[in-house]
Amino acid sequence: MKPSPAAGPPENGKPRYHAMLSKNFKTAVFHLIATQYGSLGGGRKLAELLARDVDTLASQFFVSREFVRPGQMVLNAIDKSDRPRVGKTIRETKLKPVIVTLFSEEELKRWVKGEKNTELKKQRLARILKEAFEEGGVLQFGDLALIQLCGDRTAASYVHAYEQEHETVLPYRGTIHDLGQTTTHKRWIVGKYLEGKPYSTIKAETRHSTASISRYVKGYRRVVLLSKHFNQADISFITGMSKRLIKQYLKIGKEHNWKVL
Repeated sequence: MKPSPAAGPPENGKPRYHAMLSKNFKTAVFHLIATQYGSLGGGRKLAELLARDVDTLASQFFVSREFVRPGQMVLNAIDKSDRPRVGKTIRETKLKPVIVTLFSEEELKRWVKGEKNTELKKQRLARILKEAFEEGGVLQFGDLALIQLCGDRTAASYVHAYEQEHETVLPYRGTIHDLGQTTTHKRWIVGKYLEGKPYSTIKAETRHSTASISRYVKGYRRVVLLSKHFNQADISFITGMSKRLIKQYLKIGKEHNWKVL
C-alpha cells in the first residue's frame, strides 16, 4: 500500500510522519518511568509494560467533556523546556498535552462572510501555535499538517506567509528549539538588535531564548567584522561556522549597510 501524498516520501523506510505515532500518553508514561525510576531496575522492557498498562487504565479516566469545549481538541505537543539533542527521539522527549481551538467564533463569522480560505488558514494555524505555546508546548509542522489535513510543506507555507506579513516569529518547534532556522528569523532578530532594542524586548517579540538571540548577534558581528579582511572560506575556518550560515549573515549585513554596534 502506497503512503498518502500528505505523508511525503519515506525516510529510512518509514513514512515522514512515523514519529507522530509515538507522540501519545503512553510515550509520556514511558519517559517518566525511564527517567525517574530507571534506578529501581527492570530496564526498558519493564518500562514498556508499565507504560502500556497505565495507558490502558488512563483511557478509562481521561479528560472529561467539561475540560474540552466544543471546537477544541487535545494535542500532544513537545514540552517547550525539553530541548533536542543529536540522536534524541520522540520517545525520549517530554510531551505536554495542550488544548487548542480548532475554530473560534470570530473565524466562523469571517468564513460565513466569505473571507478567503487561505487567509483563514494562516490566521488559524498561527493562533493554534500561540495557544499551544501559552500552555507550555510547541507544535511541529507535522502536527499542523494533521490538523489541516495537508502536507507539512503546505502547513509550513501558511506559517511562513503569516510571519512575513506580520514580521513576527511564531512559536513552533523550529523557532523555539532552534531547528531549521531560516535567514528570515535571523534577519528580524539582528535587525531588532541593530535598532537598539534590548535582549529582553527582542525575546518578548520573537519568543527566542536569550541564549539564541546572543548567538545570532555574536555570529552576525563576527562575520561582518571578519568580512572586511577575509573571504568566506577563511571566515568559515576561523569561526567554525558553515559557509551557508556565513552567507546568511553576509546577506543580513548587506541589508543593514554592514552596521555593527
